[in-house]
Amino acid sequence: MSRSNIMMAVTAGISLLVPLAPSAADAAAVPEFTVQVLGTNGSGCPADPASSVTADVLVGGTITLRYQNFTVYGGDYKTCVVFVNVAAPAGWTYAVPSIENVAWAELDADASARIATNAWFTGYSWTVTDARKVDGPLYNYWETTSTPETPQWAPCGESFNLNVAVTTRVDGPPSNTVSLLATNIGRPTWRQC
Repeated sequence: MSRSNIMMAVTAGISLLVPLAPSAADAAAVPEFTVQVLGTNGSGCPADPASSVTADVLVGGTITLRYQNFTVYGGDYKTCVVFVNVAAPAGWTYAVPSIENVAWAELDADASARIATNAWFTGYSWTVTDARKVDGPLYNYWETTSTPETPQWAPCGESFNLNVAVTTRVDGPPSNTVSLLATNIGRPTWRQC
């Protein structure tokens, strides 16, 4: 399956996971917001965010980061840190309920892979920190989901970036690969300040 076909399938699959429209009660409790990738850093994504990572808010409020060229071969690892501005309306704050990574894995029986996820607001402690491992053989999508033990709320009345760091490691011969396709930041939990 080509990378473009994988991305189309993942995008379609991600879109199906989100409700088509929020209920009337949800609509009243969820303010409109925008996201913007301010920058990236790491071997998994070039420094130019326009060519390496894009961000979208899907229907229902899930934030999706899509990676362009984040492929790791056996015996190596790569990291990408994405600096995201979530423009919360005045008088509102939010917490991140979960972070899901979607990857395409091609692992033989003698290979394994690991995805480590960290997220935090600039200047604050970890919101999410987690690591998941899978052993081959695997020739399919691989999804990991991480949830915070305690919700960390963005500070009220100030602009703090949400930072998401994902490290992918593949152990085994170089013919084994894992391509990180997307990171989904679950629909933020909102509250008024």
